[in-house]
Amino acid sequence: IHPDEFIYIAESTGLIIPIGDWLIESVCQHLVDWSADLPPKFHIAINISAKQLYRQNTCEKIVEMLDKHNLAADRLHVEVTESLLIKNERKAQQYLKSLSDAGVQVWLDDFGTGYSSLKYLRQFSFDGVKIDRDFIRDIDTDTYDQALSGAIISMANDLGMSVVAEGIETATQEAFLKTKSCNIGQGYYYSKPLTIDA
Repeated sequence: IHPDEFIYIAESTGLIIPIGDWLIESVCQHLVDWSADLPPKFHIAINISAKQLYRQNTCEKIVEMLDKHNLAADRLHVEVTESLLIKNERKAQQYLKSLSDAGVQVWLDDFGTGYSSLKYLRQFSFDGVKIDRDFIRDIDTDTYDQALSGAIISMANDLGMSVVAEGIETATQEAFLKTKSCNIGQGYYYSKPLTIDA
């Protein structure tokens, strides 16, 4: 089941809380199980929803699970969306700072959609931004998408942040993003989602 089909239901019923707990624990366990086959700095990124961030001690839970599994904090990255931050900027800043202070990287997901407020880049001191796939999809032919994605990459690099381009599906898209000094690519060009065993 695609996340678009179940995340809303999980959020509205409150099931996102136990799902989130399970996710954090299982990701940490997988990092331990796979450690012999992974590079030392390999990390897994997880998305945190508004309900998790504001209604539960998710930040403490993440740090607790890292300690329990004896994992370095930089092995787990947390991704948040701008819409999450708008709900309560003060609390969001407090919670995300506690993750950063613990050594967990915090990334701004889907940058370029919504308000794309530059204020948030300064206010929350993100480790990186993820360019939304909407800007990458037509990057081969759309000069506006080329200009916008290039500007986001340049700005993030100037601010000392890493950049992930989401939704890369072709070699041409990858080649263009490399010319703009994009750090990391994500998408079907590299791999479709895989099962744990795969």
